[in-house]
Formats: sequence, structure tokens, C-alpha cells
Amino acid sequence: MQPTPPPSDDPTPGRPPGEGGEKPRGMGAAVALGVLVVLGLLLGVFALGLADNGDDGEDGSGSGNGDTAGEQAVPGGGVTPEEPLRLVPVEEVLPGACEDPGRDAFTTPDGNTCLTVASDEELVVEELAGVETVDGSQQGVGTVVQVTLVESDAGAMADLTGEVASRSDPGNRLAVVLGEELLMAPTVAERLEGGTLQVVGVSDEEAEELVDRLGG
Repeated sequence: MQPTPPPSDDPTPGRPPGEGGEKPRGMGAAVALGVLVVLGLLLGVFALGLADNGDDGEDGSGSGNGDTAGEQAVPGGGVTPEEPLRLVPVEEVLPGACEDPGRDAFTTPDGNTCLTVASDEELVVEELAGVETVDGSQQGVGTVVQVTLVESDAGAMADLTGEVASRSDPGNRLAVVLGEELLMAPTVAERLEGGTLQVVGVSDEEAEELVDRLGG
């Protein structure tokens, strides 16, 4: 009778040691009305959360940058980003760096992917109701940059995300661009009625820099 080999200590045979224990930098997440949706092939350390723009901002968890964040979005009462913030539907995801990067094509930070976007459908945001950093440690995401849109842009974002969510991949992704810099391109799971964007997965220094650029 052949002796039975001892069971392996590796719970995942065939996987190299250490693989899977560290979150790839090319992954992100989209939070839609409190529901966490795991995404693939996103950008660097950025991810997008979209939440209801209600009274939840009264918990005082912000850092004090942009005191209007989390309040009702009121046109004319907010802050101005150093460059317009663009929300643009993704058209194609291509391997390799973009041959002609610019307003309609962006290379991801790792240099391995080119995203082309539909500029004729973009939402251009030139004023924000507020921007601040908040503590997301209870949600396991560390520092969060919370961006609150003014009321008119919040409604336009709801319409845009509703259209984008109805499309198949990669058309169901929404690029978020500051000036000519691609910040993130998460998948949109459903129409989002709220007016708040949350950038997560950034260091404290990166968060403060982004807040400054957004006018906080």
C-alpha cells in the first residue's frame, strides 16, 4: 500500500508564496449608496465613492478643510478647483500607453493601459459646494477626500451615472479628470442620486494636496 502524503500547509496550492496578501495598486473600489462594489483594473491608489448628499456630514469627522463639504449643495456658495473637474464616460480600454494622450485619451499611472473617453458626454464641474479630508478608518479606507458637488451638478451627475451604469464594460466606467490629469476611472453600478464623491486609498500628504488643488 502506498503511504498517504501529508497534507500541504499551503491553503492555496500552486500560488507563489506571498501572492494575494497585498492589494494590487491597479485595483480600486466604487461605493454606491453604501454598497461596496469590487472593481478591477483601476488606477493607482485612487478609488471613487458616491454617497447620498444628506445630513450625514454633521458628525464632525472632517479635518476642517472646506467646511461646506457634507452640507446641502448650494450654487454660488462653494469653492473653485484650480482646474475644472471632468466626469467623462470611458469608451475604450486599450493595452499599452496612449500614442496621443490628451483631452480624450489618458495613460494610467502604471503606463500599461490607455483609456479613451467620450468628451461629448462629459460633465464639467467648475465649482464645488465643498471639499475636505475625513477619517475613513472605521470603514478600513484610511484618509478620504470628500468632494461635494453643487446642487445643479449633483443632478447632472445622477443623469450621467444612470446612463453610464446601463452600458456594458468598459462603457460603464466613468473617468474623473482634474484638468488634464486622470484621477480615477471606476465602474458605475447604478444611477447615483447623491452629490458627493469620495477619493479613498490616498496617503495623508496626497489627500491634502488633492484638497488644495480642488480649492479646499
